[in-house]
Amino acid sequence: MIMDTSELIKKYEGYLKAAEKYFQLQEEYENVNKHYMELCKKEKDIREKLPVLYYVFMFGFAIIGAGFLSIIGGIVGLVVGAFVGAIYVKITKADVKFALKADEYHASVVVPAESECEKLRENIDCHFDSAVMKQLLTDVPEDFRSVSALEFCLKMLKNRQADTEKECYNLYVEYLQRQQIIALQDQQVALGQQMLEEQKSQTKVTTELNNNMEEMAKRQKKISKQVRYGNVVNTINLVRKK
Repeated sequence: MIMDTSELIKKYEGYLKAAEKYFQLQEEYENVNKHYMELCKKEKDIREKLPVLYYVFMFGFAIIGAGFLSIIGGIVGLVVGAFVGAIYVKITKADVKFALKADEYHASVVVPAESECEKLRENIDCHFDSAVMKQLLTDVPEDFRSVSALEFCLKMLKNRQADTEKECYNLYVEYLQRQQIIALQDQQVALGQQMLEEQKSQTKVTTELNNNMEEMAKRQKKISKQVRYGNVVNTINLVRKK
């Protein structure tokens, strides 16, 4: 069935809206899922956390041991401190307290974030299974399903620069090729400017080096003249004394 331009425009407007919604949901899901993973990591840190006094015992005994018996004493002190710290944790039930705190954090923060992720995932799956998305995946080749490609095709149809889908696709391929050529040209220009700047910098360094060498040569020449003059004066004085 051959569609006229108005029908194609209407169809691609629907495709564009469907694609925009799909990619928007995907982006939203990625952000929420990233946040959820960060919360899970924080929960793990809380659950595995040890009280400050545990480390005080551990490193305190290590320092004391190192003061008496050097390296071996430090190692022994570290082990003893860890053991004492572990006993302290059990006596005070600090590990239980942190576990309860982690459970509370999981229930109040992690679970809602997990639910939000699952809800977004369900929305994505539901939208992906919609009639318009299925039609898009069937009608439009894979290389032209992006939002930018669909926008381009819709623009070509509205501006009467294309009358068929095939013409839209061909124009889009030509457009991408032109963009690649422009990007390559811009890259070459930027590389040329970088090389020019490096050459200017090298020329400046060379000029400064030459100027320094000339200045050193002038100073050396001046010193040599002063030495020769001093030698002449000394010779004259020596002759006069004789």
